[in-house]
Amino acid sequence: MPHVVFLYEIVCYSVGLIGLLLALLTGTVRHSQIDLRYALFMLCFAIILLGDSVRLYLTNLGITKGAVITWVACCGLAGVALMIAALPWFIHSLAGLPFERRLNQLFGLLGILSLLLVVLLSLGLAPWSLMLVLFAALIVSILYSVTAGNIYARRWPRTDVAASEMERWYLTMKTITVLSVAFIPLFIVVDLFPESFRPISKNLPPTFRIYPAFYLFWSIVYIAVTLPSYLPRHAGEAGEWELGRFRLSPREREVALFLLEGYSYQQIAGKLIVSLATVKTHVNRIYDKCGAGNKMELAVMLRSRHQPNSR
Repeated sequence: MPHVVFLYEIVCYSVGLIGLLLALLTGTVRHSQIDLRYALFMLCFAIILLGDSVRLYLTNLGITKGAVITWVACCGLAGVALMIAALPWFIHSLAGLPFERRLNQLFGLLGILSLLLVVLLSLGLAPWSLMLVLFAALIVSILYSVTAGNIYARRWPRTDVAASEMERWYLTMKTITVLSVAFIPLFIVVDLFPESFRPISKNLPPTFRIYPAFYLFWSIVYIAVTLPSYLPRHAGEAGEWELGRFRLSPREREVALFLLEGYSYQQIAGKLIVSLATVKTHVNRIYDKCGAGNKMELAVMLRSRHQPNSR
C-alpha cells in the first residue's frame, strides 16, 4: 500500500513538473516576471511536498533514523525557507507596487535567515525545536500574501502588463482561491486530524496525504488557463488590423484594438483597470505615432492591406 500512495504522489508531482516547465517557458518567451516568480513559488512548493513524501516512504520502510532521514527532512525545510520569500515575491508581481523592491528585499532577507536556520539544523548546531520559528515565519508570509494580494491588486493594478495576461492571471488566481477554500476542510480531516475523523480516515492508507492532490489540481488550473494563450488569436485582432505597422507599445496596441472595435474611453478604462486619464493619454500617443487625428483616420491607417475592401 505505501508503494501505491507513493505512485499517486509521483503522478501529482509529474503533472506539477509539466506546469512548472510551462511557467518557465511562458516567463522566458514572453518576458513575464509573473510567470517566472510563479515558477519559483511552485518549485518551493514541490520541494516541500517531495521531501515530506520521501520521508514518509522511508519511515514505512523502517528507516526512521540516520543521516538520510535528516537530510530528507532538511530538504523539505529548505523548501519552506525559500517559500517564505518566493510567495510574497509572486504576489508582488501581480500588482504595480511603488515600493515593491523594498518589500522583496525584506522577505528575501527573511528567507535567507530561514535557510541559514535549516543549515544549522542539518549540521546539528541548532535544536529541532527551532523549526517552530521556521513555520511561524511561513505562516506570517502566507497571511501577509493573502491579505496584501487583495489590497495591492485593487490599489495598484498593473498598467505595464498586457490586459490579456492580467485576465489570464485573474482567472488563474480566482480558480485557485476557490480550490483552496474547498481543500481546507479535506486537509484538516485527512492530513491534520485523521484520528478525529475515523469514518473517513479508516478507509484511507495510513500514509495517504491530500495535499499532493492540491498541488496536482493547482498545476492543472495553471496549465488549462495558460495553454489557450498559445493558440492563434482571433482574426479580429490579428487579421483586420495591422497593429505592427507602427511602433506601438503592447498596452497601446490593446487600447487601439478596443478603440477600433467601438469601445468608449470609459469602457476601455474598465477593461484595462486603469483611469480614464490614462486611457486618454494612451489614445493621444496612438494618434501621434500613427499620424491620425481621429478614430476614423486611425482605422484607415491600421486597416490590414490583406482585407478585400482595403485599398
